[in-house]
Amino acid sequence: MKKLLSVFILLAFCLSAAGCIRIVIGGEPGPTETEPAGQDEDPIPEPKYPLFDVSNVDEDLGLLVPLGVDKVQLYTDGTLVLFAYGELKDALGEEIFVADDVKNVDVLPFGNGGYRSIIFIRTDGTVSAVSTSALITSKEIVILDHLGDCTDGVSFISTGTENGFRIDVVDANGDTFQVNSELE
Repeated sequence: MKKLLSVFILLAFCLSAAGCIRIVIGGEPGPTETEPAGQDEDPIPEPKYPLFDVSNVDEDLGLLVPLGVDKVQLYTDGTLVLFAYGELKDALGEEIFVADDVKNVDVLPFGNGGYRSIIFIRTDGTVSAVSTSALITSKEIVILDHLGDCTDGVSFISTGTENGFRIDVVDANGDTFQVNSELE
């Protein structure tokens, strides 16, 4: 009889360790797979992966002014991060968080002074940009919001004109909104 009890205990222990059964010794059992756990547990976050990036931002500049940014990365969860180098890296670190509700981003030239803008469309369709002036002169991130009165932006167009470069945002209807004057 002792041998049978020992075999039963060993079998129960092995099944418990494998997750097939739960052994409760005294007290009430905790939640099972059919009983939801308490609401105070954090859900497992979705992993984020790079969705889109603009690499080599400051390479082969020609007459363009360097931003201090090597790469702009948009992740699948909508997080926008800049990867800095040089003085900007010294001031703000290598990875600089910009926003967490972004669906599109680009780095485009604007005006006639050799400047570029890190411009992005938020998940609500509004357009924002990192202030180029603050980035270059003050080594800080300043976000310019609600550019061009666009509320349903989907993409960007950069056009060279006789007066320099112009950035337009294209909305879901194909209408364009100029944002240059608001970028400086």
